[in-house]
Amino acid sequence: MRLFELAYCCRLYGEGTGYDVALARFLKGTNGAVDLNDAAHRALTLQWLRDWGCRSLRREDDERSSEALWEWWNQWRDALPPPDVTLDSLGDRDLEGASQAYGELAQRIGPRRQLPGRLIDVRFGPTTAAKAMYAIRPNAFLPWDDAIRKKLGYGEDAGSYRRALVRARYELEEAVKDAGIDPHELPDLIGRPQSTPPKLVDEHDWVRYTLGHEPPTRHEFERWLAWL
Repeated sequence: MRLFELAYCCRLYGEGTGYDVALARFLKGTNGAVDLNDAAHRALTLQWLRDWGCRSLRREDDERSSEALWEWWNQWRDALPPPDVTLDSLGDRDLEGASQAYGELAQRIGPRRQLPGRLIDVRFGPTTAAKAMYAIRPNAFLPWDDAIRKKLGYGEDAGSYRRALVRARYELEEAVKDAGIDPHELPDLIGRPQSTPPKLVDEHDWVRYTLGHEPPTRHEFERWLAWL
């Protein structure tokens, strides 16, 4: 992922979606540090997940979903890196712990779905799990949606999530190399100071794979510059 591709896609993401507002509200409510032992933080997390398109999380099931998050957190929190650990510094042990935690959350039963005459239990699923992982550790993990996951050839399993994290790290390395800066400087450089580096990858992927909008080629950029 070249720096100009990242900057172009992230600008479109910021100007063309309303997700920044919901994220800012979530970060303010949790003081930028999610603790799923806190019932209020679990409630904010569930609301933010809905704001970010996780439509399977019925409000009527918030108590069940909150309990499932709490149980998952107490089982897996020690397998996750500390909040200040960044994607570029994740080691093999961190990646393994993260992928297994993601895989277990994706399979965990939380909300329900209304069918004619009855309710059925449903999993959190891969999109909700990935977005929750980002919410908990935004410096290390990135969200995804079904369109991104499928376009990049990933499944729903833990191994796919690990491969997505490794891919995101490589993508950031290329952009950082273009810029000649440290990874933590990248958000400010491209005008997305509220986004962590992993989130920038998601913004790029959302525009490119969910929206289906390809960045201009170098030739197109040069043509546009000639018109100035």
